[in-house]
Amino acid sequence: MKSARGCGGDELRRAAALGALLLLGAACGGPLPVGDPDGGWDVWWTDDAAPPPDDAAPPPDDGTPPVDVPVGPCSGECDAHRYTACTCGFDDPCGWRGNGLCDSACDTVLPSGHFDDSADCALPPVCDGDCDAHRYTACSCDTADPCGWRANGVCDADACAAVAGADFDDSADCVTADPTFGVTSVYGDGLDPSDADDFATGMTGLGYRELFDDGSTSTSDLRGYLGRTDLTVLYHTGHGDSGIVLTTDGYLTISNVSPGGIRAKNTIFATCLSLRESWGGAFGTGAETVLGYTNYSYDYLDNDVVDAMISPLRSGRSWIYAWYQANAGFDMLSDRWAGYVRESGTIVEYSARSGRRPAADLSDATWVVLPGTERVLATSELLADARTFDPAGASVRVVGSDGPSWWVAPEEFGALGAGVPDEAAAATVAREWLAAHGGLPEDAVPGTVLAIEARRDEADPGATVGRVVRLARTAAGLPVRGNLVAHHIALLVGPGGVVAESRFWPELAVEAAAVETPTLRTVADAVRAAAVPLERVAKGAEVRLTGATPVWGSAGVRDGAGARLVPAYLLHTTGGFGVVVDAASGAPLL
Repeated sequence: MKSARGCGGDELRRAAALGALLLLGAACGGPLPVGDPDGGWDVWWTDDAAPPPDDAAPPPDDGTPPVDVPVGPCSGECDAHRYTACTCGFDDPCGWRGNGLCDSACDTVLPSGHFDDSADCALPPVCDGDCDAHRYTACSCDTADPCGWRANGVCDADACAAVAGADFDDSADCVTADPTFGVTSVYGDGLDPSDADDFATGMTGLGYRELFDDGSTSTSDLRGYLGRTDLTVLYHTGHGDSGIVLTTDGYLTISNVSPGGIRAKNTIFATCLSLRESWGGAFGTGAETVLGYTNYSYDYLDNDVVDAMISPLRSGRSWIYAWYQANAGFDMLSDRWAGYVRESGTIVEYSARSGRRPAADLSDATWVVLPGTERVLATSELLADARTFDPAGASVRVVGSDGPSWWVAPEEFGALGAGVPDEAAAATVAREWLAAHGGLPEDAVPGTVLAIEARRDEADPGATVGRVVRLARTAAGLPVRGNLVAHHIALLVGPGGVVAESRFWPELAVEAAAVETPTLRTVADAVRAAAVPLERVAKGAEVRLTGATPVWGSAGVRDGAGARLVPAYLLHTTGGFGVVVDAASGAPLL
């Protein structure tokens, strides 16, 4: 037997007591000592220390602690932080209320009610309390609608517009019971603003309520009107430029209403060039369309365009479709109409320049096969169009004609090549040439400008080597149209100027209408009457008719001296071409 060095009897007793404490600590689940493996005692254990007896009673294994160890509330479930009917009790036996830990699990354990832990479970105030206080800030008006104000019965759009550039869509709360409209124009700009009056008359007839008629609108006024969420449609007529609308005191630009400054549902700018640049960034809450032109528009046609929009609108068509349909019938506008439309959260451009037409708008159209035909169809709305050609007490007579004429410069095509001016410059060259060669006829109006492309082979992308500037004709306020040789002046412009001219421009006289005039058909009746001859002319192709525009009908070179132009309708098709029919008989003018 070895003896412990440096340890007397007291030291041995102290070591035995330490061993007992270690055993007790392990039995009670307490921590074992860490650090010095000898527990801080400098001892040597004897090899023959007596082991515990073999029949020593083991600690209980049923989880019941020794009777001398204290147990907390709910039989230790509080210390274990177990959620039970006891720990979640209404009187908070564990003292968990206000301890910084949310005990929402008690909602499941005692759904009928448990202790109040709202102090620990309360979420921080959204937007620093702006939502609860209904304060309009960049946070509370954010596009994510953090306050849940969308469709809550309160219109927040105008207030949010003052503090945030892009805010949540609250159009459901901001719509008005009746559709509304407003018209604006610019006093003293030299243009005829009567198209605004026609628009007001048309909208009133469709059940819209007028909110304002501002004939001398300023930049500030126009910006305010565009920002109104109670406005279904704004119609503005006047001058414009690329991305600009002129006003009485200057002009409004896209940047003036960006981002998100337009909240009127639909906006029409009957102005030149205003939609040459994109207005997509100006769309705010509730804005659906912005309509206008990418090139020059014409004061004398504005009234006709307005009149042509009413029929498709009355039939429930969209604003972009009505705008497209109204402009497509005029040669001088068919290549420059445009509209920006909100679709599925993005802004889409429909325009002649992009080639995207709102054909999808006809996907839900009801097509009717016209009686007596198999391949001529019309929309049900066209067959309900009760408009009648109104000659306004005028008639148009052919005084005389020398027939079509041509002039070609020497080596015409050798004069074409690189350096051709753009559309606007080519139109200017054409007007100046006409002024120097007999003058520009008073009844001539700008038509289309077509590019002449040169390609070596199919793989060659081609280059513009010339432009054809075409002038159309009006008489007594309406276009002159026909299916044969049209009244026209066409000039071929190369890098050095005009190199060729084609002209058919018989002399016309506008006179008072005869006392006895033929009974004119409505648009719908004329369409039905034209169906059978149209099918013969189409030679097996399907024809789908979508709209009509009143025109003076010409038989071209067949109209000799003394002949009268006839009231007619230009029928529009889904194929992009038009057919002119007599408004009295419905027969195509051939």
